[in-house]
Amino acid sequence: MTLLHLTPETISNDSHKWLLPFKYHESGTVIQFQNDTLYRIPQIIQDTKTIKQVLGQYYRRFLMGQVLVENRNLIEVIKENLHAKCIDRLYDTENKIKRMTVAALLDFIDKKGVQVCLFITHTRDLFIDSDRISEIYELEHLLRTHRNLSVVLFTSVNITDKQYIHLRNYASSLYSHISIYPLYSIADCNRFISYNCTLWDIVISDTLREKIIRESGGYLWLIRQVLRYYRDNPKSSSRELFNHPLLREKVQAIYNRFTDDEKVVLNAVHTNKYDKIKNYSGVCDYLLKVGFLQNKSGVIMLGVPLISLALEAENNLQEISMQGKEIVINGRISSHLFTEQEFRILSLLIQQRNLIVSREQVADMNPRHCTTT
Repeated sequence: MTLLHLTPETISNDSHKWLLPFKYHESGTVIQFQNDTLYRIPQIIQDTKTIKQVLGQYYRRFLMGQVLVENRNLIEVIKENLHAKCIDRLYDTENKIKRMTVAALLDFIDKKGVQVCLFITHTRDLFIDSDRISEIYELEHLLRTHRNLSVVLFTSVNITDKQYIHLRNYASSLYSHISIYPLYSIADCNRFISYNCTLWDIVISDTLREKIIRESGGYLWLIRQVLRYYRDNPKSSSRELFNHPLLREKVQAIYNRFTDDEKVVLNAVHTNKYDKIKNYSGVCDYLLKVGFLQNKSGVIMLGVPLISLALEAENNLQEISMQGKEIVINGRISSHLFTEQEFRILSLLIQQRNLIVSREQVADMNPRHCTTT
């Protein structure tokens, strides 16, 4: 098992909070933008001492597992997990339950006097894809009809936002316990950095350590990438260390997970245009809770300064359009910057924006025969 090296206090506190709903046969949701459950959940499931502390002396009657959803059907993945657990406990020595539905499996397990406790992770698509929201409703139905099923669902989506208000009625079990987790503390970051420095046999100065923590804002994925780059390029400058291609790609991947409203707020804070966020108080509160914004002496700032790499890239995107037979970039006629062939291809792509352009179309284009779009 790969461990995530954090402070013992964090590991213990999170384990207790995430296990507690199971003790009372309840369910809930953990909103956590930094998706590290692939490491955190196995730590909890295999920590018998903590499980016994939280669930009591009869902890062995709790059948615990992690369900990774991603792009697969939630109910089908739960079914596969339950079937595998039954085989592990020798409940299905003759393979009798292979064709059972999830409901039938839960009934079968209930007769064994066992409580099913599932950590459901990698669920982002369930909430952002309207075609998949029915899977959440199916899960809610199972929770309401089978008292021996409890789940703690992890998501990076802020389901407390007003756009998900309908879930409060149709998936109320997930709202029984809601925790919004921030990015990691300075103490956790220091422990994580020390572990990786030891692992890779590298030494960094206190000044660099502090800057890594400050720029990453507690996002371990970014911390590890900066350390990895330093390991491979020990003579790199500070500018290069915090602005190399792979780091920019990872920052962009994080940025792409924000909603449009969240991007508006982050960009407004980055450009000091605070008047633009007056109508986004709920979004601001959420970003402050998870740590992507910070309030320092009444001034709202980026909690993860490295996010500015994605914000600057987005703001620097050039607007390209056609005006008559001229290519215009950011309001300036720029046709003279291109060769005849480049002009021909670019003008076609502008006219066919958001459409697929074939090689034949490019070949059939005559130079500078373009219409206004």
